[in-house]
Amino acid sequence: MKKFYSLGLILTGLFFLSALNTFSQEMVVGGDMENADSWTIVDLAAGDGHTETFGYTDYTPTDGSGGCLSMSGAGNWGNAAVCQQITLQRGVDYKLSMLVRTIDLVPESTWAEVVITDDIPADDGYITGFPLNMALNSWDCIDVTEVDGDFAENSCDAKLTNHNEDPNVIDVLNFAGEGDTTIVLVLKAGGGAAYNILFDNVSLMTMGSSIATKEITNIEVYPTQLANDLNIELATSIKEVRIINLLGQTTNTFGDLNSTKVTLNVSDLNAGVYYIMVTDENNEIGTAKVIKL
Repeated sequence: MKKFYSLGLILTGLFFLSALNTFSQEMVVGGDMENADSWTIVDLAAGDGHTETFGYTDYTPTDGSGGCLSMSGAGNWGNAAVCQQITLQRGVDYKLSMLVRTIDLVPESTWAEVVITDDIPADDGYITGFPLNMALNSWDCIDVTEVDGDFAENSCDAKLTNHNEDPNVIDVLNFAGEGDTTIVLVLKAGGGAAYNILFDNVSLMTMGSSIATKEITNIEVYPTQLANDLNIELATSIKEVRIINLLGQTTNTFGDLNSTKVTLNVSDLNAGVYYIMVTDENNEIGTAKVIKL
């Protein structure tokens, strides 16, 4: 039997904020830096003697928790990157944040940088043509030997820019347009002298959407207890459907639907409670809560 919903932007889940256009979703996987499972390590230069250690506990950023990522080297112009590919939604503000600490660092041609690229960099290559989102270095910074805190607050590179309209805001990303875009978050460190750069609590969190400003008031989503198929009916054409778990993570995205009635296979979902976010041809949004059996 169908169940009819008159829906607005208000979500009732304990893990969501009250308005859909301001709920937060973490985009980075493994941002606690305890292990390398979700990260790719790239050797960017011929210099040897550098080491990238996840779950490092000899030292950690003061405000961190558990282990962290240590990117260290003895000098010799070692240069390495730790990367993660992430799919973002255009037109949405994302808050980029992380902790950084410098240990055993000789302030001579040493750097730590956060860069957004469009592909995983190649071994023995250099990252050029992309803006620095956050950076420390021994030539622009007054003192890089005792940094311990939020990376954005401690950034001091003279060339910092970002992917948003205000170049003075280095910790917010926004890619213009509609639809999805895939980026690569790159943490990189190196130097001509000894260094140990620590990263922890790496996060890229949604801050809200500038695309969806209206709400869908009538939508049919059934059944509410799912086995394999999810049915959605709408008076206007359905453009996209996203399935979001109680952690705020998007588990499935169905795009380019262009129909007033769709049937989606959700057999791959784990059992649990999910929110269905439906975007129509007018960029209006409706939501519903379902249970996957």
